[in-house]
Order: sequence, then C-alpha cells, then structure tokens
Amino acid sequence: FLKHICALTNSNPNNNSFIVVGVEDETNEIRGVDFFDDSKIQNLVNAYLSNPPLIMYENVAFPHLPAEKVVGLVTVLTAK
Repeated sequence: FLKHICALTNSNPNNNSFIVVGVEDETNEIRGVDFFDDSKIQNLVNAYLSNPPLIMYENVAFPHLPAEKVVGLVTVLTAK
C-alpha cells in the first residue's frame, strides 16, 4: 500500500491521485472492505515514510453492500 502511495506521489506531482479499495482489479466487481478510520491510514503513512505525502481516506457506502462494508477512496493530494 505504501509503495503505491509513493509511486503515485512521484509519478503525478501536479495532480491528485486516487486509489480505490474494495473493487476487484480484473472484474471491476464491487466487493467492499471493512470501514476504516482516516486517522489509521494517516498514522500508517506517517509512521513509515520520512517525508509523507498528504493523503485523505473516505469511506463510500454502496446500497448493495452489507452495512459493515464500504468502498475506500484514498486521495493522494499534491503539495500546492
């Protein structure tokens, strides 16, 4: 996960980048993941990266998923 964050930060410095969590890569099937707190993701990035990028994590509910499942949207923000 951290490698993807770093790669997106370095490859797209002028625009925000996104990671969608809970969607199958090959089939695009929306499976969902457990609800995450934004602070847990922030703490992970800050703990392992010496110059961490700004990120934001959002839980997006989908009507057909069980109540405890969401799709996660990680936004890697550009430094402006």
